[in-house]
Amino acid sequence: MGKRLLVIVMTVFLIGSLAMVAAAGDGIDKNKKMIKLSGFDSVTGKYGDYGTGNKRGRKWLLTKSTAKGNSRRTLKGYKLALTFEDDRGDPKEAANIAKKLSSGDYLAVLDRP
Repeated sequence: MGKRLLVIVMTVFLIGSLAMVAAAGDGIDKNKKMIKLSGFDSVTGKYGDYGTGNKRGRKWLLTKSTAKGNSRRTLKGYKLALTFEDDRGDPKEAANIAKKLSSGDYLAVLDRP
């Protein structure tokens, strides 16, 4: 029951995030039919254990929420691409990555523990 609820909540979060991006037009390449998702966390450094889990969780969610009988990662015909940045547990690096992602053509997933 707990895993199912988690999958439902995370799927709703993903769909809500994609809806916000669709409204803003950021992170969607209509020519290539691709939605670019991005996030960051500490994969190395002091908090690397947490960040590694977050990275794996995002990849798992992306695969599970879009895979229903289909091995390709798509949503309404758009391929989903995930980019994940490592801030090494450094607040300055995290700020630089956040600036990079927010100014780029990504849906930046900026959730942090």
